[in-house]
Amino acid sequence: MAKAVYGAEYYQNREITEALDGFAESVLASEHTPLVVVAFSLAEAVGSGIVVEIARHLSSIKLGRRPWVVGMGVLPQEVDATFFPVINELDCMIDTEKNNGVMAVWGDLYKNPFTGGFFVVPDDGVHSPVEAIASFCSVRGGRDLYETLKALNWLAVPGDQWHPAIRGQQSDRWVNVLVTRSLEEVDSLAGVGLVEGFSTEYAEARVFGGGKRATAAAKAVGAAIAGVATTRVDPVVETVAADNEFVGVVLPRASKLDLEMFVPARAAYDAIEDWEEHLLMHSWLLDLGVMLCEPSIRFDGMGGECIWGCACWVVVPHAAIRGETVVSVVDELDPAVAVSG
Repeated sequence: MAKAVYGAEYYQNREITEALDGFAESVLASEHTPLVVVAFSLAEAVGSGIVVEIARHLSSIKLGRRPWVVGMGVLPQEVDATFFPVINELDCMIDTEKNNGVMAVWGDLYKNPFTGGFFVVPDDGVHSPVEAIASFCSVRGGRDLYETLKALNWLAVPGDQWHPAIRGQQSDRWVNVLVTRSLEEVDSLAGVGLVEGFSTEYAEARVFGGGKRATAAAKAVGAAIAGVATTRVDPVVETVAADNEFVGVVLPRASKLDLEMFVPARAAYDAIEDWEEHLLMHSWLLDLGVMLCEPSIRFDGMGGECIWGCACWVVVPHAAIRGETVVSVVDELDPAVAVSG
């Protein structure tokens, strides 16, 4: 419903359209290399309902996919069934293979709008996620966000040579967790929202500030990271001189299955029997008649139920949307039969 209100305003060239145009003009006129951050809540229907359109309009139409657009989604404090469609819509936007399956049916207007990648920010009810996003993105003029994106291999060339073609393809491990703590609170990263046993290639931490407190925080944060993630190499910890003091931690390359809320949210979604309640939890492709998290009516094994009873769908296995293993027909064959065949 929030998306519908936004769409009525946007397509009738009302205030929201004027605001987007003005914002895009200021970004494109910047004398510095711009990084655009779209921050919103994953916990309630308005932010997650509107962002699927505002990110698409801003990134692909108003900005022409030139400046990098980074998504920052604040995780819910509590498990809710709505989180299941929300995270799956993002998964089918950002994971290149799934996104190609969407564009195969609906065209490149539905190409991933988050050209700079996506971060989730936990909300444990104690530490402000809004402050985390604002602090990390604004410190030293955004230089550290830029450096983080470089480490994630999205930016491999100087800013004046950026082009969408230089960025590596996103996989199903598109989720990057951003956490901030005060210098005195880095001994624990409990509540980051990752499942126990999460493993990734590396992790990074930046300690902003100076003096003995910053030194102590730099020593403590590495051990704190080890408490929530296993990395192939030791976490990279850098101390940066800055006026505002805090520690920023990035745990990269998680999948939606690595989020501890995903499976409980799926169970909560499945427990709801009312079809219309499921319908109103969706947003991204709903105006096209596609309810993403339900199985296709016409194409067995694929996702995207057509709410009009026709052949709307997406070329994404329904099991992949649900986060379940896709069983291969070949794997089910008896080995002896497979050899003799």
